[in-house]
Amino acid sequence: MFGLPAALASYALVGWFLGAQNARAPLAILLITNLVNIALNLWFVIGLDWGVVGSARASVLAEWTGVVLGLLLARKTLRAWPGQIVWSALKLWSNWRPLLAVNRDIFLRTLALQSVMFLITVQGARLGDATVAANALLLNGLLLTAHALDGLAHAVEALCGHAIGARDRDKLRCSLVVAGGWSLIASVAFALLFLVGGHGFVSVQTDIPEVRATAMTYLPYLALMPLLAVWSYLLDGLFIGATRAREMRNAMLFSAAGIAPVAYLASSHGNHALWLTFLAFTLLRGLSLGAIAWRLTRRDGWFVH
Repeated sequence: MFGLPAALASYALVGWFLGAQNARAPLAILLITNLVNIALNLWFVIGLDWGVVGSARASVLAEWTGVVLGLLLARKTLRAWPGQIVWSALKLWSNWRPLLAVNRDIFLRTLALQSVMFLITVQGARLGDATVAANALLLNGLLLTAHALDGLAHAVEALCGHAIGARDRDKLRCSLVVAGGWSLIASVAFALLFLVGGHGFVSVQTDIPEVRATAMTYLPYLALMPLLAVWSYLLDGLFIGATRAREMRNAMLFSAAGIAPVAYLASSHGNHALWLTFLAFTLLRGLSLGAIAWRLTRRDGWFVH
């Protein structure tokens, strides 16, 4: 509980820095927070023998250290934009409404995404221990891919958001093309990595022969996933940068509603059907976002709310 306010403040600071096109500050905040957490855990838990209480105290102090660092970095960044806070404006509900509306839509979008992931996980749990373990290992590869593509999506958020704010159509197009190119390169690289080095990726995570063999059977699905997921990550960045959270929410709700019945029935047809369902969901996300983006582009709607 004592660390929760600091954690939420860190999220806000990281988002603010990314919006200001400063990716080094979030790196510094996360790096220092984790290093302090590790050092204090070693001291409190091993050195002072405080046990679980020591670990909790270390986490709280690390979170607050990250916040203090973030505020210091924010102060330095704000010197580039001199001005004063209009405190009276914070009392007006109309000034809070856009922020809360975006937060609501992103929350609903994330809730729908996690609901589908939860449903697929539950269905997969019915297929046996070896299959569950193999799927978990393969999903670690998806998590690795997600972090790489998410970094590019953050760049899209900042660059495209700046271009839209400046009403610069050429810069918006250029930013999207460059980010799209790098995202595609990253997705192809991960696909090849899983295809060529998949055996090593699985082997380093487990030494159980049955789990290894099962994971290798479904490895091609993991290799295909980055090529389908790249578009939803790229377009998520564009929509967030344009503060089009409502459209992003609607695309996710449409995708979740379309795939949920299929995911519910997939486990009765085995793990191949479950992975195909997951791939279809990922593809549907990209297609639905792409359709909305195409409509907004045709109507020049990125610059009109």
